[in-house]
Amino acid sequence: MILNEETALGSPPGPEKTASIPVRPLPAGFLRRGVAIFIDLVIFQFLSAILFLSGTLALSLSLSVLPDSVELGRLVLPFTLAWFVLFFTYFSFFHYYGGQTPGKMLVRIKVTTEDGEPVPLPRAILRTLCYFFSSILLLGFLLALIDRRGRALHDILARTEASQS
Repeated sequence: MILNEETALGSPPGPEKTASIPVRPLPAGFLRRGVAIFIDLVIFQFLSAILFLSGTLALSLSLSVLPDSVELGRLVLPFTLAWFVLFFTYFSFFHYYGGQTPGKMLVRIKVTTEDGEPVPLPRAILRTLCYFFSSILLLGFLLALIDRRGRALHDILARTEASQS
């Protein structure tokens, strides 16, 4: 039997086998999440403005005059519905497709399920819907300050979490 330094010191020969302990990513943190939602809302409002302006331009061209306030008043509902569709599409798509909105990409946040898996589309839609509950007096967002895993109300309801990527 040939002894080398490792066997002489009592280490078993061959690769060491260690148990892998899953490492939970760090929660994103309230400030980082606030910056991400601010960036996303700026992008989203820019897209909304383009939608509104192009719709108003198309309407004025089709009428060949600028619409008066009564006609614009009747357009509030369609533009509001278009705003909601754009809102749901923007946030649900990005949380489903890669777990990051552009704002979250910039500040390095990723949204996953509680198990660390990618967010399925129905849960991404639910999470976006729950944004409205979180925004009531901002209490749902403030919950992220006291939750031990840094989750806001929409994360708890949709069983997701935002962590540093």
